[in-house]
Amino acid sequence: MAYSTKQNTENSRVWRERAWTTLITAMGGKCQACDYVGPRQAYDLHHVSPNTKEKTVSVLIAQRNWKRVTDEARKCVLVCCRCHREIHAGARDCPPIVPFVVPEKLTEYTIVILHGTNNDYATRGCRCDACKAAHAEYEHRRRRGAVA
Repeated sequence: MAYSTKQNTENSRVWRERAWTTLITAMGGKCQACDYVGPRQAYDLHHVSPNTKEKTVSVLIAQRNWKRVTDEARKCVLVCCRCHREIHAGARDCPPIVPFVVPEKLTEYTIVILHGTNNDYATRGCRCDACKAAHAEYEHRRRRGAVA
């Protein structure tokens, strides 16, 4: 089943959030340098040895390859954004890598269904007002020859 661009974007966002939350929780859920506990966006993964860095964990998460994500994260320490800046400035020592365990697969992946597309109307058979309107717009453009 094909999904609309809106759905793919939302599914990617959900997967990224789930991946980050799983990693942060597995790595202790707090800054390994100062014990700060905060929102997910306040944390960075610092590569202890930059020579072993293949890609940033963010890039690997965007590519949805969980094995590569966890392999790369094992080369890092979880630190808050402030401690990360201080480590790079030389004002703070880098904490040691702490071993962690993550699930082999990121299995709790759910597809989020968004309404308001012709695809929902035609493929899934949804007849909500938003999907009906999107289908009517699609048919209107198709009849004018504007749809490829």
